Amino acid sequence: MGQLQPDANPWDEFIKWARRFYEASDFEKWERDYKIVIGSNLIQARDALFAGADEWVDLLDKAFGPPNNLTNWRFNQPFKQWYRLDQDQAGSALRVLWDTALSASDRIDGFVALLPSEAPRVPLAAVSFLHMAVDPCQYPIFRPMFIEKALSLTGFPRFQVSRRSDKGAVYERVLTFFDKVIEEAEVRGLHLRDRLDVQGIIWRIATTKYSPPSDWPEADQRAFRAFRGDKETTDDRGLDPI
Repeated sequence: MGQLQPDANPWDEFIKWARRFYEASDFEKWERDYKIVIGSNLIQARDALFAGADEWVDLLDKAFGPPNNLTNWRFNQPFKQWYRLDQDQAGSALRVLWDTALSASDRIDGFVALLPSEAPRVPLAAVSFLHMAVDPCQYPIFRPMFIEKALSLTGFPRFQVSRRSDKGAVYERVLTFFDKVIEEAEVRGLHLRDRLDVQGIIWRIATTKYSPPSDWPEADQRAFRAFRGDKETTDDRGLDPI
C-alpha cells in the first residue's frame, strides 16, 4: 500500500475509497442485487431440506446456476456430483451448516466434520457460499485473498484467513472484521446497511480485477491505485480459486 504519514489512520483512506464505490450508481447492480437472488435460491434449498422434500437437491442445483458467479466449475461440478450421489450424508452436513440454533462457528465446524473422505474438498470460501442460505445479507461469501488485502489496507490485526483448520474460528474473525468496517464507516459518516455491503466494498477495493472507474479524474485513479498498492503491470486473473 502507499506510504502513510506517521500519524495517518489507514481507516480514513479505506473509508474514503469505500464511499466512492458505495455511492456509485452501479453498486447495487454489481455488488448486491444478484447476490441477494443467489442467497434466495440457497434459502429455497435450505427450506426444502428442512421440510424433508427431495427437491432440495434440484433447488441447490439451481442456486449454483445463474446468476451465480461466486463459485467456479472446479468446485461446482464435483460438489454437485457428490451431493447427488450421497444425498443422505450431504443432507446431514447441510442441516448442520444451516442450523440457526447453532453459532456460526459451530455451524461451519459441524459441517466440515460431517464431510466424508470421498466428498470433494470444500474450502472456506465455498463453505461461506453455502452458508449464505442462513442470511445472505449478514453471512455473505468471502474470499481469503481479498480479506487479507483489506486487513493490510486497514491495519486491522492480521490473521491467516486461508488456513485449512479451525474454519469456524476463522469465519467468526472475518465476520468481526466486517463489523469493524461498518463501525469505522459509521464514525466517518458512511452508513452501511449490513455485511453484504461490506463484502461488496472489499471486492471493489481489494482486487485489481476492478480498475478505478474511467470517469474518475486521472489524479484520483492514480491515488487509488497507489493506496491499493497496484503494480505498474499486473497479471491479475481475477478471483482466487475456491
